[in-house]
Amino acid sequence: MRSILWYMILKHNTSQINFTIRRAAINDIDQIRRLFYDTVTTVNRQDYNAEQIEAWASGRDNIERWHNRVNQQFLYLVNVGNALAGFASLTPSGYIDVMFVSINHQRLGVAKYLMAAIESKAGELGLKKIISDVSITARPFFEKQGFVVTAEQAVEVKGVVLTNFKMEKALGICS
Repeated sequence: MRSILWYMILKHNTSQINFTIRRAAINDIDQIRRLFYDTVTTVNRQDYNAEQIEAWASGRDNIERWHNRVNQQFLYLVNVGNALAGFASLTPSGYIDVMFVSINHQRLGVAKYLMAAIESKAGELGLKKIISDVSITARPFFEKQGFVVTAEQAVEVKGVVLTNFKMEKALGICS
């Protein structure tokens, strides 16, 4: 497994932001789980109530599922300096299972960077489209990336209903 896939420097306002991206490893799971929980309980509060947030954030505790993401999916991590800024995963069939950016790295291009990695991998796999179940919070970002809503969904998590959207994006064929 390649450790570092890309290195990129982006200009943001007047400062430079150094992004690195790599595949996740089992020893990254604790910090991934922490970022997941922190993001759900802060960033997503604008669109979901306390009961919904609590149910959703409990996904942090499903260690087996996090191990499966590392072992069975293409799970990418973006660091800004030494800090984990975000992560996203793609299944071999083209499903974006997770995409989260830390509250401290919102609106810096981290999600775009992750999406570029996901789309690149999807292209390598020869996929014609990618799909995801997208939160209310993330929907505008996904739409800006060319995704379209195919269904609004009421998903039950630990007995609590959350709204999300089935979204997909057709991938161009390069010749």
